Amino acid sequence: GVTSLEALAAGANRLAGQSLVAPVVDARRGQVYAGLYEPGGACRLAPFVAEPQEALGRLVDAAGPDAIGLVGDGAILLGALPGNVGTLDAGDQIEASVVARLAAGAPSPSGPPSPLYLRPPDARRGAPSLFEGLLGEGA
Repeated sequence: GVTSLEALAAGANRLAGQSLVAPVVDARRGQVYAGLYEPGGACRLAPFVAEPQEALGRLVDAAGPDAIGLVGDGAILLGALPGNVGTLDAGDQIEASVVARLAAGAPSPSGPPSPLYLRPPDARRGAPSLFEGLLGEGA
């Protein structure tokens, strides 16, 4: 499997030069999904979900003195950026050709890909029915 953050970073890598690439996607509810990738595509900071200011702090800490190029629709949510962080005009869409290239270069899977959930699902198991247990067995 290829994550959307990995695909966004790989698509922007050609514009970033030697900068790290940080895909940042609006996760709604006042949060963003983000990660940090090396110029060659290796993951420096695994994908995570956080409030925008916390995400920016985590990205800057992981980058150290290295420059970061932001990509994705959540980059604008980060607010004022420090000097070593800028935005890349790479678009916010994932290119199918990038996903295909990443998938082709990945090791052969041993089974189907597993989804990567960065926060718990919104759906919760409902409360038991008021009528549960009122009918006898076999009714």
